[in-house]
Amino acid sequence: MIKINLLEQKKPFKLPVVLGLDLATINYKMLILTFVLSYAPGWFLYDDWAEELSEKQAVVNDLRAKERRLNSKIKNQKDVEQKLEAFNNQIEILKSRSAQVEKIIRKRTNPKLALERLSRDIPSDMWFTNLEISNSEMNISGSTYSFKSISDFINKSNSSIFFNRSIEVIDSNTGVVEAFGKSHRVENFKLKGSVNYNSGNTAL
Repeated sequence: MIKINLLEQKKPFKLPVVLGLDLATINYKMLILTFVLSYAPGWFLYDDWAEELSEKQAVVNDLRAKERRLNSKIKNQKDVEQKLEAFNNQIEILKSRSAQVEKIIRKRTNPKLALERLSRDIPSDMWFTNLEISNSEMNISGSTYSFKSISDFINKSNSSIFFNRSIEVIDSNTGVVEAFGKSHRVENFKLKGSVNYNSGNTAL
């Protein structure tokens, strides 16, 4: 006996080929497993990464705070640097002035030795009424009983290195003075000269 199945049999579903890739050959179970595993590390590592990121951010914030403090100090140091420069300039000015003062002190000499020389050269019949020394200029006013005494005094004093032949008469006149109840004729004089302070302790 022959039986015939008249029902139409369904053909099995066949996946298409896309761009030369046969989708039927893909192992979908392994693909799904791979997809799941690709996200699995994040479930375990994201917390660690977040904690590490927080620590690094704290370090960055600390460094930025230090940078701000250093910048603030640098700004303040600019004013100090200007003050230090002004201070150094003032020191240089004081050094210069100190050097000038030292030069002046070296040039200025006590006229004691020159005055001692004058006192030794003055004749016994001569006296001074005024003696002035300004810088190196000397002016003498006085009187004597003899005009010759004026000449002797000038010659002796001019032989000294303190005066270097600079003393000369600038005025003279005859006058009268009262002494011991008597009138005496005198020669009034005015002398001028220069004092050599650089003579030091050399012989008078």
